[in-house]
Amino acid sequence: MNLRPYQQRSALPVKRSEAKAAGLGRYFTGTPCKHGHTADRQTSDGACVVCRDAKVKAWGEKNRDKRQAASRAWKERNKCAVQEKAAQQYAENPDKYRSRALASYHRHRAKRLVNIRAWKEQNKAAVLAYAAQYAAAHKAERAATQRNRNARQKAAGTHTAQDVQHLLNLQRGKCASCHASVKRGYHVDHVVPLFLNGSNGKENLQILCPTCNVRKNKKDPIEWAQQNGRLL
Repeated sequence: MNLRPYQQRSALPVKRSEAKAAGLGRYFTGTPCKHGHTADRQTSDGACVVCRDAKVKAWGEKNRDKRQAASRAWKERNKCAVQEKAAQQYAENPDKYRSRALASYHRHRAKRLVNIRAWKEQNKAAVLAYAAQYAAAHKAERAATQRNRNARQKAAGTHTAQDVQHLLNLQRGKCASCHASVKRGYHVDHVVPLFLNGSNGKENLQILCPTCNVRKNKKDPIEWAQQNGRLL
């Protein structure tokens, strides 16, 4: 079999000795290895890179636990470098990582909820103690949450699950603000927030992606439009 997963590069020397002299990590003979791969060879030992990759993969599958433990240990020793690289990758492509995180959340949500409930059941005392501590430290926030709940209960108008589905169809499965697909998750938003006496009826609803809904929060429609450059 003549596999070519690695493209021949004319700049690579043909002989191992030439690669060593040039300080290169690879060379290319054009001759198949004993397993039939016509690929680059490693200057260090003359091994075919395809064979090497196959060995590395086989070792990784056979020693998965050991490999994962080694990876965790390396990340622990190099926390700063790992965090800096992650921050750089996120800054270069934030939408990609937000979508990936959202997809992961929905993929594992059911399992995560089961684990959370089990942990709370086993640690009731710690949960109650934390709840009391949090309540004492966040009195203002809890009061605001209660006001919002009361506003929602007093708001005029109602809507049904069918209304939400109809709205999804009207928006063609896209966020009303950024027009991104909401196939993996969405929030039902009140155009005029309940906090500002907006209606809870279907005429005051829109479908937003989670990111836009968090950004909009309790802003009125005009403020939200101005923030997104749609109004001066």
